[in-house]
Amino acid sequence: MLLSVLFCGLTLTSCKDDDDDVNYGSAGDDGKPSAVDNGRWTDLSQYMDTSVNPGDDFFMYCNGTYWKNTSVSSFIFPQYEIKGYTDSLVKAFSKKVEELTVPAKDKFLKDFDKRDQTAAQAQQLYDKVLKESGLDAATTKEEAWKAAARLAKAGAFMMIRLCPFSTEGKIRLYAYCDDIEYMSGVGFGGGDADARHAHRTPTYNAAFVNSLQPVSNVTRSVSEEEWPMLVTFLKELGFNPEEVFTVSVYFAHQGMDPKSKDAEEYNKAMKQMQDLSVDDFKKLAKEYFRADTTFISTSAMAALNKELGKGMKEVSKESIEPYMDKYYFSYDISKEVSDKLVNAADILHGEQAVQEIMDVFTERIKNNTWLSEGSKKNALEKLNNMAINVGRPDKWISEALNNIEDCTNALEDLYSIRKTRLNAYKVLNGKPTKQYSLHAMLMDNSDTTLGEPNAFYQPNYNSITLLPFFISAPWYDASQNSAINFETYSTFAHEITHGFDTDGCKFDKNGDPNALWATQADSEEFTRRANQLIAWFSSFDVLPDAPGVKANGKVTIGEDIADLGGVEMAFQCYNNYLDKNGFKGEQKQLQLKRYFYAYAQEYRSKYTRRYVDFIAFGIGRENGPDVHSMNKERVNGIVSNCDGWYNTFNITSGKLYRQPSERVRIW
Repeated sequence: MLLSVLFCGLTLTSCKDDDDDVNYGSAGDDGKPSAVDNGRWTDLSQYMDTSVNPGDDFFMYCNGTYWKNTSVSSFIFPQYEIKGYTDSLVKAFSKKVEELTVPAKDKFLKDFDKRDQTAAQAQQLYDKVLKESGLDAATTKEEAWKAAARLAKAGAFMMIRLCPFSTEGKIRLYAYCDDIEYMSGVGFGGGDADARHAHRTPTYNAAFVNSLQPVSNVTRSVSEEEWPMLVTFLKELGFNPEEVFTVSVYFAHQGMDPKSKDAEEYNKAMKQMQDLSVDDFKKLAKEYFRADTTFISTSAMAALNKELGKGMKEVSKESIEPYMDKYYFSYDISKEVSDKLVNAADILHGEQAVQEIMDVFTERIKNNTWLSEGSKKNALEKLNNMAINVGRPDKWISEALNNIEDCTNALEDLYSIRKTRLNAYKVLNGKPTKQYSLHAMLMDNSDTTLGEPNAFYQPNYNSITLLPFFISAPWYDASQNSAINFETYSTFAHEITHGFDTDGCKFDKNGDPNALWATQADSEEFTRRANQLIAWFSSFDVLPDAPGVKANGKVTIGEDIADLGGVEMAFQCYNNYLDKNGFKGEQKQLQLKRYFYAYAQEYRSKYTRRYVDFIAFGIGRENGPDVHSMNKERVNGIVSNCDGWYNTFNITSGKLYRQPSERVRIW
C-alpha cells in the first residue's frame, strides 16, 4: 500500500529554485504590477542537480542529488527497495486511520477473545440456525438449495457469494461460486498490490476488446433454464434472479473475456455444484456451514486447525482481522474515516478542482482536431455522465452499517454482520450507478476503504474516486504555493483521462462495454497516437545510472496516456488561474516553472535494479509487470510531450527534445 502511493500525489517539498531572485514587483505589458504568490515554497535545491540540462533529463535535473546521495537497503522482498519523500506522509495518514476506533470491529474482536466464556450461547445459536434451515430434513435438491439459502439469510457462510457491479446505468449483483473460506488469511499481506487503481482491470486482450459488441448481447441475468438451483437459491434469499447476473456478464463488463479460462472455471464450479445429488449437496452445504465453528470456542478453532493440517491455513485472530476488514468492515471503517478525518472544506476544494478540470476537458474535446463529430458526442456524453466521488459519499446507507451491540458472542456478531451486508446489497441493487458507485466499491470485497491513500478510475462504473488522502493536508494545503496545489489537479485529471485511455475508451457513458469511437477512422487514429507514445516510452532506460534496460511502453500505455492528459489539463487549469488573478511576466513564468518542479518532485525517489525487475518487468511478482511507468519515465516521458514545458523552460534541444510534430497529443 505504501509503495503504491509513491506513484502518485503531490509534492510538499519546499524549494528555492533558480528564479527566486526575480523582481517581485515587475510589471506586465500593461504597466501594472504582477500578482505575487506568497504561499509556502522553500528550498528544494538540496535535491536538484543543476549540472544536468533539463532538456536532457528533467527527472535528474530536479531529483539528481537526491538520487546520488540516497542509499536503499536490501530487503527480502524487492518491492520495498525504494525510497521516496511520500513515505512519511503515507505512514502518518495510515497511522491516523489505524488509531480510529470502529465500534463494530472493536466489539467483534473483543467477543472473539472471550469465546470460551460464551461458547454455550454460540453453540446453541449454531445448532438452532442449522435446525431451522431444514437442511437435514431436505429430501430434494430444491429443498436442499432453499435450506442453504436460509442458512445464508441467517448469517452463515455459504457457497454462493454476491458482489455489486454496474450494467445499463444501475448497480446490480453478480453471483459466483465461492470456495470454502476458513478465514485463514491466505492471500493477504503480499504488499505489492497497486492500490491506486484497485478498481482498474487492465485489458491486455486487444482482439477481444476490439470485438466487443453492444452490451445487450452479453447482458443476461441468471437463467432458470441454465441455473435452476441458483435461481431457487436467489429467490429464497429474497432476490429477483432477473436482477442478478452471471460471472460471464461481470467479466464482459470489466473488459475481460467472458469466455476466458477464469470465467469458465467459475461456471464449471457452479454447474458441478448444481449437478450434485441431494445427499452430496447437503454434505457440501454442511462443510461450508462448519467453517464458522471456529467462532464458537478456542477448542473448536483448535479442532478445525488440526483437521486443516497445514500451518499456513490455520485460523487465528491475526488472520481473521484482515479478512473481516476486507469483506465486512470496509463500510464501517470508511464511515469512521469520514467522520473523523474528512472536512467539508476539503470536499469543496476537491469538487471545485474536478469541475475546473471537467470544464477544460470539455473544451479540449470540442476543439479536438482528429475526432469525428460522432466520437466527440460520445466522449462528451461519457464525460458528463462520469460519477465523481470526492472524499466520501454524500449520505451513508444505514442498512450497510453494522450494529452488533446486542449480540452476546462472536458467532452471533458474525451472523449479524453477514445479514447486514446481505440487506445492504438489497438496498443497493437497482440504484443509479452515478450516485451509488462509491457505495458499491466500498462493499465489493476489494479492500477499498476511505482510509486508503488512493485514487482510481473504475471503467465499469464510469467513475473517478478521490479518497480523503488526496484532497486534504498535507497533500493539498491552502497555505502552500498555488503551483503545488494546482499540480495536485494532475492526479484528478489523470483519473478522468483514464475514462478515455486504451482501456477506458472501450466503455460507454454507463460503463457498459461499448466502444467510444463512432468511426473506424477514429479508432485507428487513436491507436496510431497511442503507438507513438508506446514507442517513445519504450526508448527510455528505466534506471538513471544503468543504461541499456529499456521500458516496456506496451504495458504502461494506459497509465502513460492518463499521465499525459493529467499533466496537460492541470497545467491549463493553472494557466487559466494565473491569467485570471493577474500574474504576468516573470512572476507568471516563475509560477509555471514551479508547477513542473512540483510535478517532477512528486516522483522524487531512489530505487534498485531488483525493484525495477520486480515492478517494471514483473520478475517474481504475482500480478506481472506494474501498469505504471517507473518514476523517471513518468517525468521525462510526459514533460517531453507538453508544449507548456518547452515554453516554460525554453527547451530547444537535448535528449528529451521533440519537434512539435513529434509530440504526442491525444486528449
